[in-house]
Amino acid sequence: QTRQVHVRFPMEIAPGKYTLTAALHAGQDHLGACHDWRDNVAGFEVAGVRGPVFAGVCRLPATMQVSKEQP
Repeated sequence: QTRQVHVRFPMEIAPGKYTLTAALHAGQDHLGACHDWRDNVAGFEVAGVRGPVFAGVCRLPATMQVSKEQP
């Protein structure tokens, strides 16, 4: 059975080059039961920011919606 996953989060991150990795696992981390892991799912570059420039750890609050794919 195929499902679609849509994830949204504000991209309040510092300028630079980034890649995304996606993982599907049980629990808070992937150490116990990691069902799937995909490195470099997407890459992008942030050239500038709106508001104060910053660097370091950032908070990326996310929401996720999982739905069955329609045939």
